[in-house]
This record gives sequence, C-alpha cells and structure tokens, in this order.
Amino acid sequence: MKYRLLTAALASILAAFPTAAQFYTLGSEPASVRWSSIETPTYRLIYPNGLDSLARVYALHLEQAAALVGNTAGFRPNQSFSKRMPVVLHAHTAYSNGLVSWTPRRVELMTMPDPDWPEPTPWETQLTLHESRHVAQMQYTAARPFRGWTYLTGQLVSGALAALYCGPAFFEGDAVVAETALTRGGRGRTADFLEYFRVSFAEDGFRNYWRWRYGSQRLYTPDYYRIGYITAAGVRSIYDTPDFTARYYQRIADHGGVTFNNFSKTIEDISGKKLDAAFTEIRDSLRSFWNEDDARRAPFMASRPLSSPGKRYTELNGLTPAGGRMFAVRSGITVPHQLVEIFPDGSLEVLGNFSSSSTGPEYSAATGRLFWSEYRRDPRWEMKSSSDIRYMGADGRRHTLTRGKRYFHPAAHPSEALLAVCEYPVGGGSSIVVLDAQDGSRLQVFKAPDGMQLLEPVWLGGELYSTALTDGGYCICRIPDFSCVLGPQPVKIRQIQARGGRLLFTSDLSGVNELYEFNPADGSLIQLTSTRFGAADFRFSPDGSTLYYTSLSSDGRTVCSTPADSLVRRRADFSRLPEYPFTKELAAGEPQKTFDLEAAADSPLQGISAPRRYSKLGNLFRFHSWMPLYVDYDAVSSLSLSSLSSAASLGATAFFQNDLGDFWGSAAYKAGYGSLSGWRHSGHLNFSWSGWYPVVEAKLHFNERETFNYFEQENGLKYAGAGAPLFNASIDIYVPLAFSRGGWNGGLIPEVSIAATNDGLVGEDGSRRYMSRMSAGLRGYLMEATPSSRIYPRWGVGAELGVNGRPGLLSLFCPNFYSYLYGYVPGVWQTHGLRLSAIYERLISTGSYCEALMVTAPRGFETASSSALSVFPGRMKLSADYAMPLLPLDWSGLCPLAYVRNFELTLHGDLSLVSTGASPQEAAAGSLFSAGADFSVRLGNLLWLPYDTRIGVSWNYKGGSLFSALQAAGYEKSRHSISLIFSVDL
Repeated sequence: MKYRLLTAALASILAAFPTAAQFYTLGSEPASVRWSSIETPTYRLIYPNGLDSLARVYALHLEQAAALVGNTAGFRPNQSFSKRMPVVLHAHTAYSNGLVSWTPRRVELMTMPDPDWPEPTPWETQLTLHESRHVAQMQYTAARPFRGWTYLTGQLVSGALAALYCGPAFFEGDAVVAETALTRGGRGRTADFLEYFRVSFAEDGFRNYWRWRYGSQRLYTPDYYRIGYITAAGVRSIYDTPDFTARYYQRIADHGGVTFNNFSKTIEDISGKKLDAAFTEIRDSLRSFWNEDDARRAPFMASRPLSSPGKRYTELNGLTPAGGRMFAVRSGITVPHQLVEIFPDGSLEVLGNFSSSSTGPEYSAATGRLFWSEYRRDPRWEMKSSSDIRYMGADGRRHTLTRGKRYFHPAAHPSEALLAVCEYPVGGGSSIVVLDAQDGSRLQVFKAPDGMQLLEPVWLGGELYSTALTDGGYCICRIPDFSCVLGPQPVKIRQIQARGGRLLFTSDLSGVNELYEFNPADGSLIQLTSTRFGAADFRFSPDGSTLYYTSLSSDGRTVCSTPADSLVRRRADFSRLPEYPFTKELAAGEPQKTFDLEAAADSPLQGISAPRRYSKLGNLFRFHSWMPLYVDYDAVSSLSLSSLSSAASLGATAFFQNDLGDFWGSAAYKAGYGSLSGWRHSGHLNFSWSGWYPVVEAKLHFNERETFNYFEQENGLKYAGAGAPLFNASIDIYVPLAFSRGGWNGGLIPEVSIAATNDGLVGEDGSRRYMSRMSAGLRGYLMEATPSSRIYPRWGVGAELGVNGRPGLLSLFCPNFYSYLYGYVPGVWQTHGLRLSAIYERLISTGSYCEALMVTAPRGFETASSSALSVFPGRMKLSADYAMPLLPLDWSGLCPLAYVRNFELTLHGDLSLVSTGASPQEAAAGSLFSAGADFSVRLGNLLWLPYDTRIGVSWNYKGGSLFSALQAAGYEKSRHSISLIFSVDL
C-alpha cells in the first residue's frame, strides 16, 4: 500500500509539470552558433560568441537585481543552491521575453529590446528584475521543509510545488510588483497595464477574484499578470505588508510543507478577511483612487462613437489614414487579427488576416503604399527570427520590402519615397535606418549612443526625430545628434506623428493616455485631449476638422471622434509625473531600489570572470531530475486516464537536458516480476536532439521481455521465445519547417522513422529475418490563429501522406500508403466551428498479413474492430465534428478546487468504407459508421493544476453493413459506447 501511494505521489509530481511530451524548451538556436560563458557570484551566463560586451551588461544587471529582489521575497536568487544558475542569452531572435524554468534549473533571456512601446525602464533592467524575482520565488522548493525531496527527485519536485502552492498568477503578479517597486517605471506605473480594470470597475463590471483569474468564454479577461499584480500590490499596500511574499513562503514552511489554499490563507492571516472580502476591499480601493483621479482631471471632452463593438469583445487598433481612406487592425476573442478598412458610416470591410506581431501600419503618400513591420521566424530555428518591412499596394496585394533584418516602426517621408525605420542589431544597441521605400535599400544609418534605445522615428519636414528610452525614461531626440528635445521622464511616449510643424504623440503623462502637441522650436507642450479612461491612435481628418481615435469600453475598443474645435488645448508640464495606485506604498516597502545601486560606488563587475569557450558536447548531458521508480514519462505527460495507473513501477529514472535546450531525454531501469519469467531487469533510454537541421528522436529498450521467433503456419503466425533479451530501437528524423506570415500559421514537416528489433521471422530453411519497420511521410498545414472564445480556428487546412512497411518482409507483411486531409470552416455562430477530415489507407501489395498504420474504424468501436478492418486492401474514414461552447457560467462556487468556465458540445460522425478491389470504388466490401457527441465541462483549474481542464463524456451510436459481422465475431458487444473525457491544456 505504501508503495502504491509513493508511486501515485511521484506520478502526480510529473503530471504537474507544464509540459506536453518533454521538459520545456523554448526552441533551438542555429547549429552554426558557437557559445561562450562568463560567471558572476550568482550566475553562469552562456551566450553566442562575439557578444562579450552584451553578456557583461546582462551580468551586471543580474547581479544588481540579485541584491534587490530578495529583500521582500524571503529568499535571494540562487540562495538554496551551491552551483551557479545557468543563464542563456538568446540574441538572434526578434522577440523580447524571458523564462525561468526548473527542469532543468535555468534562466533564458531574449536580449533584443522590446520595440513595441515598452515600459519606461531600459529592457535589460526590466527583464533582469522580473526574471530574478522568479528565481528568488523558486528557492523555497529546495529549502526547508522540501530539501529532502530534492535528494529524492532532484529538480522534479519543484514543478509540482510551483503548481501546488503558487501558480502563474502569483508568480507573475509578484514579479510585476517587484519591477514596479524597485524602479521608477515598472508596469504598475503605466496607464496601459490596468486600463481595462479601470474601465470595468467604473462600469460596475465587478467580478470576484476567481473570475478575473481564470477568465471567461463570453467576457474578455486580461492576462493573469494583471490580476496577480492587483492582488499582490493591494495586499502589500492596503494591509501594510511589504513582505507579503516572504510571509507566503514562511507559512508553507511553518506548516511542514502541507498547507492547502495557502494563497487565501496567507491573505486571511494578514488581513483578517477571507479572499473574497479582501479582494473586494482592494477593488474598492482601486475604484476610489480612480474616481478621485477622474474628478481631478475633469471635465472631459465630448466624444462621438463612429464604430460599434461586436457581439463579443473586439478591438480596433492602429488607425491609419491613407489617401482619403482609413485602415485599422481588428482583433478580439472570436476573431483573429485582421486588416480592415473603416468607412465614414462606421462599417468595416475585412481586407485579410494580419500579423499579431507587427508595428504600424504607416501610409506613404509618395508611394501610395501602406507599410508595417512583421515578425518572421526562421523556417527551422525557433530562436532565430527577423522583423521584415511589408506593404500593401493600391491593388490590395501584399509584398515584402525587406527580409532578414530587425526593422520596426516604419515612418514615411511626407513627400519623398523614403522610410525611416528603427533597427536592433544582434550585438545590442539601436539605429535609425533610412530606406528607399521602392526597393528597401539602405541609404543612411544613424547609430544611437550607448544607453539609448530608439523606438519610433518621425519626419518633421526634412528633419528626423525619434522617441527613445534611456535610464531616465522616454524622451524625444533629434537625429543625427541624438540630443533630447523633450524628457527624459518615466512616462510613455508613443504613436508619434508630425502635423503643422509640430510633433504629436500619445502619453500617459496625466495618468491616462492623452494626445499632446510638442513644438521643437520653442519647447512648448500642449495637451490636446481630455478623456476619462484615456484613448489612443489619434488621427486628424485630412481637413483637420475632426480628431479620430480609439476608446476602450468593457465591450471592446471602438473608433470615436471629436471636433477639432472642442479639444482642450492646455499647457502641460512634462516634469510633473502621474500617480498610480499602490506605487508609493510599494516603493516605500523596499529598502533599496535600482537607482540606489546605480549611484553606489561598488560595481558588481568586479565579480565577473573572463569569457571562456562553452562546449556544447562537454555540457550535453545535464542530469537534473531523478526518481527511485521507473516512470513511463510519455504516459504521465499525456495525462490520460488509461495510462496514469500504469505510469510508474519498481526501478529508477533519471532525466537530462542541456542548458541550451536542444538535447533532452531520460534513462531508466525497470525491475518487474512475471509468474512465468520471474524477475526481469530492463534498461530504457530516449533522447531528442534538435541542434541539427533535422531533429533526431531516438528510443532504446533492452530486455523488456525475451526475444520472439515467429513462424508462419497455415492458421497464421505463431511465436516462441528465443531466450535472448529483446532489443528494440527506434529513430525518428524530421525537419519541422514553419512558414507563418500575415496572420496565417503554416508548416511543412518531412519525416522518416525506423524501428529495429531483434524479434525475427524464421523461415522453413531456418533463416531468420528481423521484424523491423520503416515509414516516411510528409505533413503540411496552414491555419488561422484560434481566438480564445473558439474551440477551432475559423479557417485552416492540413494534410499528411506517407508509406509504411517492413523491409525484408514485404512479401509477407503488406506495406501501405496512407493519407490524411483535414480542414476547418466557420460554424453558424461566431464561436462555432466545423472540422472535416478524411483518412485513406491503401495496401501497396498483397501479402499474407496486413497491419494498419492509422485508425480507420469509426469512433466508439473497439480496438479489435480496427484490427479486423486491416485485412481490407483499401480503407477510408470520413469524419465531421461540429464544436460549440455552451453555457458560459463563470462559476467560482467550487474555488479554489475548480473553476467552471463553460461547457462544450461537439457533435461528430464517422463513416468508414472498406474495399477489396484495386481502388476504393471497386468491389466495396462494406461500411461502418458512428454518430454521437462529446459533452464536457471546461474548468479554469482542477485541484493543484492551474491549467484549462476538460472533463466529460463521449457517446457514440454504432452501425453499418459490417457491424453484425463484427458483433458475431465478438469484437463489438453493443451499438452504444460511452467513454470518459479528461484532458489538460498545458
């Protein structure tokens, strides 16, 4: 009984990991990249060769952050470990983000600065503070009382503890609190971050904590960073508890590591109130703060809506006037990003899908083109990408102007065919590049000084200006001398444009986003708009009589207008900073800030080592986790009901993954006892290597049983034990190519698989041939992104075809050809979708034995029925699935155990056809069908798993011309089948 409990407990630890079929990895760097490393007192930085200066910048900021983030977290980064924590710098990607992972323990930082209106803190400061706080948060998993588990499981227990006690909202909210408290410009000090909550609270759109945390199928819900921040910042501020995070972890330790609902209990200990009551007080405090701020800024200008919100939450962003037309980018919870034209009556015309990772659009009158930048990943390497300049001509067709560069925010010259773009080189820094708008050639380059990140260029007559980010915050600088004509200050300046010899821009200088006018000639700054919740995308009509902009409500972001003569036009003071809720208390609770360290004389650079060569081969095997059991990790990670019970057995398992995340796997020993064979000891090794252009996955299994000899007899194949240990080996080689562009996700994956074994077929002459198998296939797909309120994408198509057989045994075992085609189309309602698919499998030649590679029996049929169909030379299955979300309850009555978001119903039907002739149309042998439905509840969480979970039931009614024969043979017992549904979206 104790062994069963230990097995279940350790299997649950694996099941808690946020990974599907492997330990998490961001992706692979190009194989040509060579690596170096440097060490600090806390970290070991691994980075591409030639980027020593960039690595030292991050080393400095990481050590500065390590000295700060632990003051209120209860732990200093890496405090619970003796070895330095690896930090991998990814400099070749055009995506800006970071990751802290614990299997294995590492930090991954994407070093390109955020180009899309980042917080008013330099990227390296913002990124290292946030991720360092995550490192500090995870130290409790190797401290008292869990240290013993680290000896038993390595880092494996950390993932389970992170899910059980913390979860993403706590981690991310607390990290945003840290960056806000420790700098002058974290996310909590910007208008954008809590903008939707400000609007929702004012419109009495109250939801309890759980509804904000786990979201809704019907209502838009901001990401969990925001609700996590509101809760953590509110507890620290309202209840005067700057060490809330430290108390949180201390409570776990005080209860011996066993405490349920620790988040709510810690808040109750601090506030004396249940979570719902405490969150209500935090919410009311925010609403009161914002109401008082509204009263100070009132009165507000009149506004007339031009467009109306959709039936479900929809946003219009990026308003762009273009030669008498108006364009925007639409997105929402039921539609992907789309380029649309807005007509004077507010109606829209969809011009096609649009990338969700883009800057712009911007219209060039000299060329008649609409330009924007668009993120593009390398076809093979996930960690190599670019930002290309694309455009749409007058004919509506889209073209690419530049490829392979990292260009952002194209700005069109007012009268010439020129574009100014911002460029971020791999080695760091930034530049303004002037391009020929006709062919994309580089004409001029203006490199910014160190410590300045250029953002949005703009032409004012023949002069170039640009917004920029420095240690002091945002500023506007003149090109080419980079002198600041406005700022810097820790407020945002974005969407800069030129009009009438002046610069117009959007800024949260007043605490919400408003439009400002700046005159570089005399330095005057005028606030032009006054709105209650802020606005964006300000654009004047061609005649200057009307100002258009986008305004947020709880139903979406719509286009509004105000007559130009109704604008407020009042002087603004750029040195007067806005106040944001909780920020004063958060800052007061931190004994030391980043700017305190910057002013200090001591430099952490003294503890940074000289660069060394980093060997990928020498660091290939990094064992990070282990278990005193044999674990079928594929079974556990699939989280299927049928496999969890057999996921672990007597033995041992060790998991490895290198620092770069392109080599991972496991090695295991298994001991099992059979009534006939006695004790059997087996070895298992599997690994994946993505460091080459083809990905290689291999599995080796030794002595799972004894080797079999197969003999062909009149009544079929018979086998007998051969006495030798069984050896199975498989290798899968494929090239995952991605070709996403313009809001469409596409891919092409050629694949070859070989499975070898020492099982053999013994011929009449005593010769022995191995029962190995080989297959080759090609997959391709093209899909829209799936909005959050839909189950399927609106449009998409995919296909796969291949061949499969046993080399050397083709005369006995039939090789086969298979193909698979599927597609998605919209349903009758905007959240519904229809999936259509067809599978066809054909024997290439006629042998004595047939093996089906794909399941061609309808859903609900037994496995034996699928095997019975394999004797037919031709097999086809046609399927249709109509999926619809139902009953968006958003019910938190079971929280924190489970949050019921909504229900889902999928009506489905399958038709299988089999034939005996040369083609499926000839000599049809019969058919089978099933029709039924899947009905499931979609949960925002289940117990300690903070991930979307589906639990339900699947029913099928079965029939067809072959059903009676299958029933008579004992393969089918009933025309009805019922099975359970359980899945976790990891």
